[in-house]
Amino acid sequence: NVLEFLSIPYIKAWTHAISRCTFVGLYSNAVFYRTLTSGGVNATEVLLFFWGVGYAAVEIQQLRQIGSFQAYIRDFWNFLDSLHITSLLVTIILGHILADRDDDVSEVEHTLEVVHAVNLLPCWIRVLQILQLSEYFGTLLITIFGMAKDALKFFTLVIIFCFGFSCAITPILFPNGTERDKQGLTWALWTIVGDLDDKVKEKLQEDSSTLIRLVAHCLLYTLALVCNVLLVNLLIAVMNSTYEQNQAMSQTEWAFYRVNAVLEFDEAAILPPPFNLLESLIDLRADPSEDDADQNAFGRSERRRRGHEMAVTKRDLKDAQQRAFRALSYEEDVGESAQLRAELTELRRRNQELQRRNIELEGLAATYLLEQSGLSRAYGDGPRQSISPIGSPVPAKRRARRLLTTPALAVRPPISP
Repeated sequence: NVLEFLSIPYIKAWTHAISRCTFVGLYSNAVFYRTLTSGGVNATEVLLFFWGVGYAAVEIQQLRQIGSFQAYIRDFWNFLDSLHITSLLVTIILGHILADRDDDVSEVEHTLEVVHAVNLLPCWIRVLQILQLSEYFGTLLITIFGMAKDALKFFTLVIIFCFGFSCAITPILFPNGTERDKQGLTWALWTIVGDLDDKVKEKLQEDSSTLIRLVAHCLLYTLALVCNVLLVNLLIAVMNSTYEQNQAMSQTEWAFYRVNAVLEFDEAAILPPPFNLLESLIDLRADPSEDDADQNAFGRSERRRRGHEMAVTKRDLKDAQQRAFRALSYEEDVGESAQLRAELTELRRRNQELQRRNIELEGLAATYLLEQSGLSRAYGDGPRQSISPIGSPVPAKRRARRLLTTPALAVRPPISP
């Protein structure tokens, strides 16, 4: 019953997450307190080694399920796992062989410590996959990964601009070949964060030629303007656009990732690393006959899991994800088309209303002109000063009242132009 409970994909996700966090904490503590390069064999080193072997067994099982190393390594998390597990196992073995018990840190031991310290970074990044199972952090991480891709592409522009200005400014400020070699070309990259090299500032003050100083100042101001203003604001605009685009797709992509995680944990070992090695040993020692396999708890759980195995494969899930993304894009296009059609209908309605009002105003104007000409014929040579011509300063209400009280004028219907 316990093994059946542990074989549930949801419970597997929790046990593997706890195992991952414990491994990262123990590895960080061992690197910080220099436990792995102190010489000899200790319990922490042995435990981390078997933990790494357990994770390596998990990756080998995933590689067998995928069937292609190229498809396996193309996944970002598989690449991180392969990188930090290989570095961990190789560095532990080399440290056991090359490290000594002296208190003084040799160059080889320091190199191994540097490798362990750098290897901690992918280990901590690997913890993000645990948060990806959450809806909030999962959708947020999808957006962050999209922004990271934009940042990598943006960094190409930064390298071109910074190295171009650095190649132009460095020979001007550093005429000596030795100083030029020490200065290098990477100092211009710091201008993207608003920092300028101190040696460059000193050279600007030391240079006695006015023309050279003017040229150097112009180039530095242009570099600061391009890198610190234009490129930074361009990066912000690109990331904002990426965030808005991923908002529509992130929920669907996270849902498919959740289903993919369920399939992955359904095929994973019951116990998390390093206890999966114990599970493998028990399965290997078990008799392949059915009667003996029935007595093996792990064998019963494995056959029960295979009996209830889902008919959905990862390839089917990937195809369904692509179809869902195409459907979402189509719905967005349909929604935009419907909005455009609604706006066009509203514009047509307003245009018709304006045309109707224009016709009414033209009819009123024509009626008024006919009434004015009729009054002129009715009164003849009489006193015309009481009639207000068009453009008269008499208010419109008084002019309309006079026209309505005149007996010689009959009301005529509006004549359409």
